[in-house]
Amino acid sequence: MYFWVGVTETTTPLIKILYNLAVAKILPFTEARTHLTELLDEIERVHEHVVITRNGRPSAVVMSQAEYESLIETLEILGDAQLMADLAASDEDVAAGRVIPWGKVKRELGLA
Repeated sequence: MYFWVGVTETTTPLIKILYNLAVAKILPFTEARTHLTELLDEIERVHEHVVITRNGRPSAVVMSQAEYESLIETLEILGDAQLMADLAASDEDVAAGRVIPWGKVKRELGLA
C-alpha cells in the first residue's frame, strides 16, 4: 500500500515522498498494547515507526519524538515554496560549478 504525501499535479520529483507500508513494522493493536513498554523502547532505540492495525487495517502510527520532529521539519521545508525554489537554484549552481571553496568563505568571514 502506498501513500503520497504533499503531491499535487505541479509537484516536482524533488519533493515527492513515497511512504511504503511494506518497509514499516506492522503490529496488531492487541500485540502493541501487550508489549507497549518494549515497543516504545525499541522505537526510541532504532528511530523507526510502527503501524498499529485494527482488524487488519492501519489505524495509527507510533514513532519516536525525534522522528516526529524530523518529519514535521521536513514537511515545513517542503511546504515553503520559496525555500524549495532556493534549494533548486542552489542545486543548479553546484551543477554549473558556481561555488566558493569553504576555506575562502571562512577567510572572508574571519573564521579562519
